[in-house]
Amino acid sequence: LLAAIWSFTFLTGATASVLRASVMFSTYLIGKAIFRKASVWNVLPASAFILLLYNPYFLFDAGFQLSYAAVAGMVFFYPRLYRLSPMLPKWADYAWQILLVGFSAQLGTLPLSLFYFHQFPVYFWLAGWVVVFGGAVFMAGGAALILCDLMFPVVAKWLGMALYWMLWGINQLIVGIQHLPGSVIGGIWIGAAAAFFLYVILLLLGATLAFRKARYLMGALMLTGSLGIVHAMRVHAQLSQKQIAIYSITNSRLMDFFAGDRLFTLGGDSLTVRQIAFSAQPNRWASGAQSIEMLGPDSLTRSNLMFDSPFVQFYDKKIAIVESGQLIKPGRFPSVPVDVVILANNPWVSIEECRRQFPFKTVVFDNTKHWKQVARWKSECAAEGIPCHDVREQGAWVSR
Repeated sequence: LLAAIWSFTFLTGATASVLRASVMFSTYLIGKAIFRKASVWNVLPASAFILLLYNPYFLFDAGFQLSYAAVAGMVFFYPRLYRLSPMLPKWADYAWQILLVGFSAQLGTLPLSLFYFHQFPVYFWLAGWVVVFGGAVFMAGGAALILCDLMFPVVAKWLGMALYWMLWGINQLIVGIQHLPGSVIGGIWIGAAAAFFLYVILLLLGATLAFRKARYLMGALMLTGSLGIVHAMRVHAQLSQKQIAIYSITNSRLMDFFAGDRLFTLGGDSLTVRQIAFSAQPNRWASGAQSIEMLGPDSLTRSNLMFDSPFVQFYDKKIAIVESGQLIKPGRFPSVPVDVVILANNPWVSIEECRRQFPFKTVVFDNTKHWKQVARWKSECAAEGIPCHDVREQGAWVSR
C-alpha cells in the first residue's frame, strides 16, 4: 500500500498537496503497523514534523496550514456532529456523512480562510458532494486506466476519453456552483488575533458537544461577544481614519485616500479588476471602505483632498509626484515643502535635486521605474540618511 501511495505521488509530480496527503497517510500506516492502534492526533503532528524537517518554510505556507486544519477539523468535529444525527436510510446516511465531513473540514479551516481569503463559500456543502462522489469514481477509473493501458490499449483509449469528459463535467459543476447567486460572502476582514480566538471559540463549541458542559458554551459566547465589541471599536476608529496607500502594481501606480469610510482612488485607469483585487482590495477591506470614488487626471478638489498635478494634498499631508525631470528645472516651480515625494516613470533626476525643489520627509519609489534607477536612488538616500520606501520590494506604502 505504501508503494502504491508513493508511486501515485511521484506519478503526479509530487505536488505540495499530494505530498502532504501522502506523508499523512504513510505516517498513519506505519504507526498502525508498529503500534497496532495509531491515533490520528499523533499522526497529524508526526507527519507535520516530517514535512517541516524537509522544508521548514512549509509552516508559513497557506496550503500547508489549511490542509492540516481541514484534517483536524474532520477528526475533531465529525464524530461529535454525527452522534447528533437522526436515523436515516443507508443511502441518505451516506450522503449525510459526506455533508458532515465537508462541514467539519470547513469549520476547521474557517478562521484561516477568512484570514487569508476574506470570503466565505456559502455552497461548500454542495461542492463537497460533487467532489467526493466524482472524485471516488475518477480515482477508481484512473486505476483502471493504468491497468487497461498495460493490457488493453484500445479499451484504455476510450476509458481515458470517458474520464476526461467526466473530469470536465465535474469542473463545470464546480464553476456553476461558484456562480450561483450569493455563492460567496466577500469583504470579510479579520486579523491574526481574531483568527486565533475564532479557533478557541470553535474548540469550546466542540467541547460543549463532547462533554455537554454549559461552561464551555458560556466561554464561547463570552469570547464571541468580546470579538463583537472589538470589531465595533475598530469600525468606530475607521470613521475618523486618514490614510494614504500607494500600491505595488507592475508598470502602473494606484493611490488610495481613505477619509473615514469613504475612499478616493487616483490612477489605475488601465488596470484590470484582477490586478486591483490582488494589490489593493485587502487593504480596502481592512480599512472598511464603504464608497469608492475614482479621481480623474484633471485638477480636482474634494473635501480634505486636492489634486493639481503634480501636487496632492490630503488633510495635512502634502505629496509631490515627480514623473519628469522638467518638474525640477530651476524657475519651473518655487521650492515647495512636502511630506512625501513619489518618484515615477524613471525621471532623470537625483535625490538631491528633488530635495532642493521639494524639501521632503520621505521618498517613495513606485513600480513604474527600472530597478537600476531605483538602486541608484536608494544609494543616494542611504548616503544622506533619507527615509525611502520601494513598493516593489517592500510592498504598499501606507501613511496614517
